[in-house]
Amino acid sequence: MEQPKPKKTLHFSIEPGFDANLILREVAKIRTTKNGRSSFNGFEYHYLLPIVVSSIRASKDAVLFKEKCIKTALSDADLELNDASAFVERCENALAELLASPTQTFRVLFDVTYSGPRIIQRLKDGECSLHWQPSEKSSFMKNALAARKKLTALSGNHASLQPQNGMTTVVVTTEAIDFQHALYMARDSVDRLRGLINFLANRNRSIRLFGGTPHAVNKMRLGPFQTIHNLDGTSAIEQIWYEPNWHHSQETIKFSGSEKEIQKGIRQWWKTIVRNPMADHISEGLLRYCRSLDQHDSDAALIGLWGALEALTGTQMLKYEVTVSRIQRLFPDHSFSRQIAHHLRLRRNAHIHAARSPGSEEVDMVLHHADRLVSGVLDFYIRFGRHFRNVQESYDFMDHSLNLDSLRRQRQLIDRSLSFRSKATSTKKA
Repeated sequence: MEQPKPKKTLHFSIEPGFDANLILREVAKIRTTKNGRSSFNGFEYHYLLPIVVSSIRASKDAVLFKEKCIKTALSDADLELNDASAFVERCENALAELLASPTQTFRVLFDVTYSGPRIIQRLKDGECSLHWQPSEKSSFMKNALAARKKLTALSGNHASLQPQNGMTTVVVTTEAIDFQHALYMARDSVDRLRGLINFLANRNRSIRLFGGTPHAVNKMRLGPFQTIHNLDGTSAIEQIWYEPNWHHSQETIKFSGSEKEIQKGIRQWWKTIVRNPMADHISEGLLRYCRSLDQHDSDAALIGLWGALEALTGTQMLKYEVTVSRIQRLFPDHSFSRQIAHHLRLRRNAHIHAARSPGSEEVDMVLHHADRLVSGVLDFYIRFGRHFRNVQESYDFMDHSLNLDSLRRQRQLIDRSLSFRSKATSTKKA
């Protein structure tokens, strides 16, 4: 008897609520095909492309390649843009072609706003290897700094492209399909590490930020620009990625203890996360936490932190009450933590739905409240994630009653159920 073929894993699908066929027909109107090639009206293409991208859902492992696969499908002259199912299939094929492509080694050069003892020397993070503060006398760094100087000159005299004081260089080496893929992976690795370091720093101090120019909470932020290099330090691509409105005036993070003690402590925290069954979940939480507090705009930071709470508690698609309920169960003062969560929910909604922001005299404290909850949930996962087999078990744990008598009674019933099932199984075997 012929065995059924295994079901193909799909990485792309249509987002609910979109009429993908309608959107594709609009793109077809501005596409011209000739001799097996496609061309588009420039303005109309850039107008429609973001809508097409939003209409396609990508799995977690395909997100980095989503836009590239969509562009490939749109440019396929043999594909009629009138069938969403066929379009999704072409995106799948484009992804398969990408993943089958040979990879090459890139090195991405970052600066972070830190000056002090080395926090790490080298650190492995999945496919990425981080080298903290490499010697500027090495041949790689000499070539890389020379390449950077050339790139900044080509990019003009923008203030943010000039060398900044109080910076530490981090080099990330990774295998990638192309330079964009390398940049995404390297940036995630650096941000995961920064997320951990900012998490440790922020929880040991109060937040006081907005006296004068609005400033980000995080003391350790990415520098104003990044460049991508070959193994010898030469530019992998004549391009530079930079933030046009970058500014940073926060003092550097101060660590207590010797350099050796600092590195040992960071590595212990890192190992605790990497070996944790919830490692991927913690990683996403750290990225959201870090990038939210990188924002200079307090409203954007608050929205990002609330999004981190929803992601960590698995409530993105659930009612706000479930988010609040799960948050409060992770804090000893659960009753008051519930009040803080409700307060943040209302402040977040006031900005989203009514464009009302916290007053200047309270904006620091509102962010402090949000930081306290997110860092508390992260701390729970880092310390206790080893007790769960998967993330759903952690959500189930958060849904347990806060009433101890009720919990004890549930445990009694579970014990009795286990005893009953064991006897029933034994009798059946006999």
